[in-house]
Amino acid sequence: MNRLQLEHIIRAAGDIAEDDEIVILGSTRLIPMHNENTRGITGWGVEIPDWILGKYVSGREKGLGFNKEVIARRLVSGEILQERVKHLGA
Repeated sequence: MNRLQLEHIIRAAGDIAEDDEIVILGSTRLIPMHNENTRGITGWGVEIPDWILGKYVSGREKGLGFNKEVIARRLVSGEILQERVKHLGA
């Protein structure tokens, strides 16, 4: 899923629920996403480092490939990943 698809889902979910805030399940540390593409409806989602660690923990091939790409593109800080991995299972 890309960002535009996520924004569409947030917009549609807000319309269906008749609400201006939507929680994206499976999230740990939540961050808001809202802009003109979501028509001001806020979707609450997980931060990239937590998302990456969740994919590592699940160990699925597709997720691990995704993680390699995110790290190669420097979309996540190695230092932040190292700090957060200390809290896994806590």
